Amino acid sequence: MKSVPNHDSAPVPATGADRVRMKVCGVTQPRQATALRQMRVDFLGLNFHPPSPRFIEPEIARSLVEAWGEPASSVGVFVDRSAEEILACQDIAGFGIAQLHGSESSETIVAVARRLPVIRAFRVQDSGSLEVARRQIDAVESAGVSLFAVLIDGYSPNAHGGTGQTVAEDLVRQAVALHPRLILAGGLRPGNLAERLKWIRPWCVDVASGVESAPGIKDLAAVEVMWRCIREISGDLC
Repeated sequence: MKSVPNHDSAPVPATGADRVRMKVCGVTQPRQATALRQMRVDFLGLNFHPPSPRFIEPEIARSLVEAWGEPASSVGVFVDRSAEEILACQDIAGFGIAQLHGSESSETIVAVARRLPVIRAFRVQDSGSLEVARRQIDAVESAGVSLFAVLIDGYSPNAHGGTGQTVAEDLVRQAVALHPRLILAGGLRPGNLAERLKWIRPWCVDVASGVESAPGIKDLAAVEVMWRCIREISGDLC
């Protein structure tokens, strides 16, 4: 794999992404969805996992999608739900992408991906986690389905995402080989994003708890700091 020079640490793997995108997940207020869109955030994340403090009902999600203004770039996040449940929720909420963040089977992923673009999320604890991810990605692709993107998140035994748990540098670097569209998540915040972008140039970064004043309430100033860092990274100004 080709890499670009980086004098502060090991070479940064080049993912081939034209730019680093940004997804803000766990948004709960329509006015914040509108503000994030105006800030040119790329993807809006809507949480449909009931135990999460960022959970919203499908009817509320529809109002967020409408406030966002671009259904195709809104993402419904699910944990261990059936394909039928996910697609029924999509019919109500109107999001354009499904993110599967639990222990879903390859069959469930394929069933959803035949109807919607799918982001497959993996909680990464060790190199074994990456091998499990590789095997499932291969199984899905062997069924003739392409994943829209792959997301790596920090591992917590108690929750799926939004925990602030980070992924170790060596695992982040190894994960580049999983998919051309790699989304980096896991404890990203204004204070550590620049360091993470010295490890790899992901296709997208995903933020939730790292840009919140309270669960589901985004600190737009923190989002702007991170977005400015992403825009300026080519000049190493962040």
